[in-house]
Amino acid sequence: MQNTAEVVIIGGGVSGTSLAYYLAAKGIQEIVLLERENIAAGSTGKSAGIITHYFPDPFMTDLDLKAGEILRNFQAQVGAPIDFTKSDYLYLLPHTDILHFKKAVALYKQKGIPVEELSMNEIERLNPAFTSEGVGIAAFVRDAGYADAHSVAMGYAQAAEQEGVKIFRGLGAVGLKTRNGKVRAVITAKGEIETNIIVNAAGPWAKAVGLMAGIELPIKLLRHQAMLFRPPFQIQFQASDLVQKVYFRPETGGYMLVGGGEEDDELTENPDFFNRGADTDLVADLGARMTTRIPAFAESEYITGWSGLLDCTPDWHPLLGKMPGFEKFYIACGFSGHGFHLAPMTGTLLAELIVDGKYKTADATALSVERFHTGPIFRRSFLDT
Repeated sequence: MQNTAEVVIIGGGVSGTSLAYYLAAKGIQEIVLLERENIAAGSTGKSAGIITHYFPDPFMTDLDLKAGEILRNFQAQVGAPIDFTKSDYLYLLPHTDILHFKKAVALYKQKGIPVEELSMNEIERLNPAFTSEGVGIAAFVRDAGYADAHSVAMGYAQAAEQEGVKIFRGLGAVGLKTRNGKVRAVITAKGEIETNIIVNAAGPWAKAVGLMAGIELPIKLLRHQAMLFRPPFQIQFQASDLVQKVYFRPETGGYMLVGGGEEDDELTENPDFFNRGADTDLVADLGARMTTRIPAFAESEYITGWSGLLDCTPDWHPLLGKMPGFEKFYIACGFSGHGFHLAPMTGTLLAELIVDGKYKTADATALSVERFHTGPIFRRSFLDT
């Protein structure tokens, strides 16, 4: 058991492993990553792995673009396959959201994102099984795709270990030692690790880690469910149907991954105790919503379902930067379902802040937890006014 380190990262999901990799790339020698279970065992391993554009503001859209470019070229840059599949992304929205979404489309076009609005006839021509019932506006994002989130975290972890990072699996943080705004050590079940730099990248456990230092982070946990079906048809693109409150994407072997909206998520207090399966009533409900959009979906076979936790902030944007009141205690959490597709930039930016003392690739100061005290906060999505 190592008892000293220059940096200790708490959490072995895609954010923590990304940071470990980029810190090592910047020359930090003694990095320890603590993972209470296995790499990607938490939220990362339950991610749908979708790579597209969600945010309504230029800054987050820029981060999305940079992160997406790395994910599309992950094997060449990091050295690990992640099963990336290029797949266009379809947005379907009701009449009430036309003006808001047109603003998002204009922003995306300004940023060079290949996006195009579709007519109702064009929607139905995409696939004969589709209907345009209730749709007021639709658009296709052409630079989207999906990948295996578990493989991304494993790829970062393995590459980091090759650079000398020590990853302790099955060993979490049970306490912290701090004094006068400085971190001193991380306490584990096997002893203490003395360090001057701690990073809280613990995902659903991030709030608990914050409380170890007396800081209550503005995070709530939502149990999000996803399901796998075998439909009697093939669709090559992904979609968010904000009319029916459902999203879906193709999966290898002729399957389809389906999930619901925020309305279907369940507030959860304890990240160690929650139903990791799918609720029978929601399986039926999502099946009915999918059938409204695609009538042939009624003949689909339900295969399995699972649940993961989203660590959500009030504005559904991440917490990145320094922990309030501490010199070298950093956070990368509260991703609100966006942790996977932002991970390359999460690691890049936080490594810059830790090593160089400032952000270089992009100024992410606005993502500080302090925004909830000083403002401004972010718009949650492109549908918010």
